[in-house]
Amino acid sequence: RAFADSLLPSDGGERLVRTRDFRSGAPNFFWLAPAAGRCPGGPHVVRVYANTLRCVLDPVAYFGAARRQALAREPVARARYDVYRDGRQLTWVRDGCTAEEVGRFGRFFLHVHPRDAGDLPGWRRGYDFDNLDWVPRHSAVRIDGNCVAVALLPDYPIARVRTGQIGVWSADVPPDYAGALRDALATEPLARGDFAIYRNGRTLTYVRDGCTDEEAARPFFLHIHAEDAKDLPDDRRAHGFDNLDAVLTGNVERVGGSCVAIVDLPDYPIASIRTGQHDGTRELWAVEFAPPE
Repeated sequence: RAFADSLLPSDGGERLVRTRDFRSGAPNFFWLAPAAGRCPGGPHVVRVYANTLRCVLDPVAYFGAARRQALAREPVARARYDVYRDGRQLTWVRDGCTAEEVGRFGRFFLHVHPRDAGDLPGWRRGYDFDNLDWVPRHSAVRIDGNCVAVALLPDYPIARVRTGQIGVWSADVPPDYAGALRDALATEPLARGDFAIYRNGRTLTYVRDGCTDEEAARPFFLHIHAEDAKDLPDDRRAHGFDNLDAVLTGNVERVGGSCVAIVDLPDYPIASIRTGQHDGTRELWAVEFAPPE
């Protein structure tokens, strides 16, 4: 933090900075800019990784709120660390850890698999995941006997998240179904079929109370009509809509007496959404709606 702030121009503008990689000695060139207006909400630290300016939530400033928010929910993964997920935010928490544990964040990894490989940065497209190992490594702190790290996941639709420490533990990080249900029931649904459908940002949450295993297992369809057909994936333009059936089908989770499914919407402007369930030969229910602005 001190390093980044010391290089910021006093007028709040940008500047080109030259430094060297501390391992290889190779020169790095990058734009250094004030974090304000550059990073999505919350206290943050400006970091440099792979010659790119990065925004990392600052757990020193963010610790109290992040930990309180995390512990108000159930962890979505339990291992050496409890991992909490609240929308795009991941929080790692380990109680009673030592200073040595903070150093072990240098062995953390965070791999994000997008639903569409085209969302990967160019240098990651030879792989099937985005490598964000640097996020927990740079944001880890130890405060009051707790080790905490905070990260914001990318804003593209995500198929899978995996994290852990190399050679120590690893875990898949599923969506926070219980949190999504709680958040959904605090709002009004966009549409009602056999499932009520809620929207929180770019996420749709499907909720059905008292559903059976058979009802939860029925195939879904989810068709997204873009305002501009050029925004659709190449293989969907001839059809006129994006098909996200596979994202929902088989991904219904039971939370208490409710069945819950979660899907991230594409980030292009959406004209309308048509969704429901079918039995392989006919639609069992369907709703169509325009998402709110």
